[in-house]
Amino acid sequence: MTEALIAAWNTTSPVIVSNLLQDTYLFKFEHQLDVYNVLQEAPWSVAGNLIVLERWRATMDWTFSSTEMWLQLHDIPEELHDPDLITRLAHKLGEVSRVQYINGVRGGQRLKFYRVHTRVDVTKPLRRSLKIKRRSGVDQAAEIKYERLPLFCYYCGYLGHDEQRCRVLFEDETSHRASHHCDPVVPCSEFLRRRFMPYLRCPAPGARLVEHAMTIFPKASPPQTTPRQS
Repeated sequence: MTEALIAAWNTTSPVIVSNLLQDTYLFKFEHQLDVYNVLQEAPWSVAGNLIVLERWRATMDWTFSSTEMWLQLHDIPEELHDPDLITRLAHKLGEVSRVQYINGVRGGQRLKFYRVHTRVDVTKPLRRSLKIKRRSGVDQAAEIKYERLPLFCYYCGYLGHDEQRCRVLFEDETSHRASHHCDPVVPCSEFLRRRFMPYLRCPAPGARLVEHAMTIFPKASPPQTTPRQS
C-alpha cells in the first residue's frame, strides 16, 4: 500500500516509511518541496480508500479527522464575483489556504468557477452547496464539486464507503420496506438510494488553467518601496 502511494507522490527525494500504530504510518520526507506538493495535491487514496495525512507532532495527538482538498464553487452569479465576498464564502467551507478564480477554455468548453483549497472534515457528510444570501432576499445556492474525490457514499454523504456498505442506507431501506410492505428483493421505486448526485466528482482544471488562474486569497502583499534620500 505505502509503495503505491509513494510512487503516486512522485517525490524529488526518497521517502522513509515506518509503522507507528495499526493503520498509522510515519512518512519522513527529505525536502520540504515534497511535503508541500503532497499536501497541495491531496486528497490521496489507495484502491479508492482515503489516506488522511497530518503533519508530525511530538505529542502524537493526531485526530485524522480532516483532509486537504480542492473544492470548486460553481453557479455564482456574475454580480457576486467580488473577491472579498468569495473569500468570506470560501471560509464557510473550513480552514482555507487558497482561493483561485478559473476562467478559461478546456476541450472547447468555457470554464468559469472558483477553486478553494481547504481542510474538509471527514467525520461529517460532504456539503452539496453553499447558500448565498442576496440583498434582494432571494437565496442563491453555489454548487460544490470535489476534485480527486475518493470512495464516497451517494446516500449518506460520508467518505470511506459506498452504498453497498452503508449502514444508514441499509437501516433506512429496511424500515421503508417494513412500513410500505415492499417486495423484499425487488428495489422499491419510491425509495431513493441516492441523495447525492455524481456531479460532486469533478476533474482538476488542468495545469494550463491553474497557471493562468487569478489568486484572490491570500492577497498578494503590496510592493515595498524604499524612501528616496535627497
